[in-house]
Amino acid sequence: MIPDGWTEMPLKEVFKLGSGDSRPKDLRPGPQDDHTSPVYGGNGILGYSRDHNSTGDDIIIGRVGEYCGVTRLVQGRKWITDNALFAKSVEPGFSRQFLALRLQHFDVSKLRSKGGQPLVSQEPIYAQRFAFPPRPEQEVIVSIVSTWDRAIETVEALITNARAQKKALMQSLLTGERRLPGFSEEWPVTSLGQLGETYGGLAGKSKADFGQGHPFITYKNVFDNAVVDPKNVELVTVDKAERQHRIRLGDILFTTSSETPNDVGMSSVVAFEPGDTYLNSFCFGFRPNAAEAIVPGFAAHFFRCEEMRTKIAALAQGSTRYNISKGQLLKLRFALPDSNEQQAIAQVLDAAESEIGRLTAQLAAFRKEKSALMQQLLTGKRRVKLDKREAT
Repeated sequence: MIPDGWTEMPLKEVFKLGSGDSRPKDLRPGPQDDHTSPVYGGNGILGYSRDHNSTGDDIIIGRVGEYCGVTRLVQGRKWITDNALFAKSVEPGFSRQFLALRLQHFDVSKLRSKGGQPLVSQEPIYAQRFAFPPRPEQEVIVSIVSTWDRAIETVEALITNARAQKKALMQSLLTGERRLPGFSEEWPVTSLGQLGETYGGLAGKSKADFGQGHPFITYKNVFDNAVVDPKNVELVTVDKAERQHRIRLGDILFTTSSETPNDVGMSSVVAFEPGDTYLNSFCFGFRPNAAEAIVPGFAAHFFRCEEMRTKIAALAQGSTRYNISKGQLLKLRFALPDSNEQQAIAQVLDAAESEIGRLTAQLAAFRKEKSALMQQLLTGKRRVKLDKREAT
């Protein structure tokens, strides 16, 4: 049902689309010197150029690539390539801002071609029929949604700042550059080999063994999380007679290989009582000899800090795929505070991480509320009040 006062029409009667130009020859990966115009391709910004082929408020739609169909409203100087579509003209009575919101809410990526390289062409877009309110109502809706956008941008900025602060804390606290009150003793230099031993992941398993049985920690779980997510597990059958290693509380899990040297040896700490839980075959575990050797909360931050990641990445070996030797990792030397200072440092960093988590949850809530509001406003299920001067 079309809302009262709204008009339904195909998009071919609303705007005309075109492709951009070939990418500029002076493309740079980031803004520098006079290369300040973003260059838009099928997947977003490709880089920056000193030239531009548009200066207006442009509705840009990715034409080819993984993110084809993603719609953006971009203001100011820019270069639009031929891997993107843009609205060359918009009929009078239609707000470009409202039209961009409507296309984003519709999700143009649904129109991508099936098979081969992902592609969105003009004709399927033109064929879509939308109901549009009068121009004054369009502008009020844009204003309301913009208020939510500003709130979202504010929280995003707070998250960026919180992450930067946590990174600075990690750099200073985990290297001993900054000491917390009450701690002054020099950190002794040690190695993982002096603190515990390693064990391997699942071995001798076939495809038929997976999908039922006991939980095991996946490679992705280890790679993505500084602390193992106990809910993100898969299942494997393990007979009682098998000699497979179970993970334990306080273990530190490491990825064995990756496509780049910077991603090998990613760590994740077991901070829960796992019971009969196992580890995937593409990771290995480290078990401290004593609980106080490495405090789990400290280890979660320590082995992911910039200094330790640099040391671990330097151990990577390979050409097309990189691996890390358990033996070499055990020889890696580093300064380590006593358990009391470890615990104190972990508490500070955990507080910083909690703030990031709080802001991230707030951001998700704002985005969800904005999406629900857009669903109502852009379909006319919820109408806005117009000033009498706007309505005439």
